[in-house]
Amino acid sequence: MKKLMIAAATFAAALGSSAGNAQSINVTSWNWSPGLVVGDVRRYTPSSPNYLALDNTGIGQFELVGTTSYNMPVDIFSYCIDLYTSMSTGSYTYVTGSTIVPDASRRQQLGALLSHSATELANATGDQKTIVSAATQMAVWEIVYETATTPFNVTGGDFRVGNFQSSGTYVNLAASQSLANQYLGNVASGSWQFLSNYQLNYLFGNNQRQSQVFAVAVPEPATWGMMILGFGLIGMFLRRTYKTIKTRLLLRHEAKLLLR
Repeated sequence: MKKLMIAAATFAAALGSSAGNAQSINVTSWNWSPGLVVGDVRRYTPSSPNYLALDNTGIGQFELVGTTSYNMPVDIFSYCIDLYTSMSTGSYTYVTGSTIVPDASRRQQLGALLSHSATELANATGDQKTIVSAATQMAVWEIVYETATTPFNVTGGDFRVGNFQSSGTYVNLAASQSLANQYLGNVASGSWQFLSNYQLNYLFGNNQRQSQVFAVAVPEPATWGMMILGFGLIGMFLRRTYKTIKTRLLLRHEAKLLLR
């Protein structure tokens, strides 16, 4: 249990580091969690009159499992931020303050979305969890790829999600679209602000794997102080215990010498 606490604290410290301290993460497995909604994705590309067409696309939060470059196990819940690269296992670079999203206002909007939708997802039950997850993913794409941002709308504009093909299963798609637009409305109106106790983070796929974005809650300074104090007390206790045992062994050894 102590090892688990220390590992969690160390990883949290890594998440709070600067982009200059970026580390590699090797993703060994991934899946949608808590589930996925299937839809068709379209994105207008300025250099072409055509839309990017991704049919029967899985939409939802990912769970990525792997290890850091320091061989520390990680389990990350994230959202796709790169429609042009497929998801796969392999090496990713963890960075904060990433240039993956160069527009600072859009990064702020992503932070507002993800820091609030995390609570929405935690409070949801049953199929609603999948709907919240898919709605958040749609909203992430809308913020990143939409050029017409007044208003944000995942069913219209340069970026959109729908059921444009006659084939495919579109269970919970309409509910996810509606909720995504509700979330985007909260972000656009300012009723959802980027919560100060959250940090926006990225996994960069190096243009070979699908880059990801996620927000994590970071400990408050007082909390970190208590954690550090706790680890310090554990270390002090172990040192004192070691000294006590060592002293007892020395006394026993000396007593044996005197009895000879």
